[in-house]
Amino acid sequence: TAFALCVIWLSSAMPVYLIEGTSSPSWLVAPVLAATTAVQAIGQARVTRMVRFLSRVRALVLAGCLWTIWAFGLACAPSIPQEWLVPFVLLVTALYAAAELIHAPISQALASAAAPPELRGRYLAAFQYSFLLASICAPGLFGTLFEIRPQLAWIILGLITAVSTIGVAGLETRLPPRAVRGQGRGADTVEATASDSAQTLHRE
Repeated sequence: TAFALCVIWLSSAMPVYLIEGTSSPSWLVAPVLAATTAVQAIGQARVTRMVRFLSRVRALVLAGCLWTIWAFGLACAPSIPQEWLVPFVLLVTALYAAAELIHAPISQALASAAAPPELRGRYLAAFQYSFLLASICAPGLFGTLFEIRPQLAWIILGLITAVSTIGVAGLETRLPPRAVRGQGRGADTVEATASDSAQTLHRE
C-alpha cells in the first residue's frame, strides 16, 4: 500500500503541490504527466530486462529507494531557485518513472509466485486491493498534510516509503527462493503478463 501511495500521488497530489506549493509554472504539470505516461508505455520491457539480474525483492527495494528520493526531492522543491526548478522537477520525476517501471511487473509477479497455488487468487486480490486502499486514503492524507505545510506531505510519504522499503528487503529470506529469484521457464511470461495487468490496474 505504501508503494501504491506513490503511484496514486503522482497524478492526484503532485499537480496540486507544484501549482500551489512551489513557484513552478502552471504549464509544467501537463508535460510532466504526459512524459511519465509515455516513458512507462515505451520503456517497460527494456527496464524489466535491465533489472533481471536482481532478485525480485531487490528490484522492489531499488524501486522503493527511487520513490523515496522522489518524495524527499519534491519536499525540497520550494527551496530550489526558480531557474532550476523545472529541470529539478523533471529529474526527480524521472526517478519516479524508473521506480514505476521496475515495480509494476515485478510486484505482481512476486505476489503471484509467492502464493500457494490454492491461494493465488486471494494473494492477487489482496495485491490489487492495496491500490484501492491507497486511492481511498491518498486524497485525505495529502490534503490534511498539505494544509499543515505543503512539504510535509512529501516528507511523510518519503518516510513511509523508506520504512516500507526496509520491510520489503526483509522478505528476501522469508519468501520461497523460486518466487524471489523468478526461476523457471515461465518466469518471463509471468512478469510480462503481470506488466500488462499492472499497467491496466494503475490506469484505472
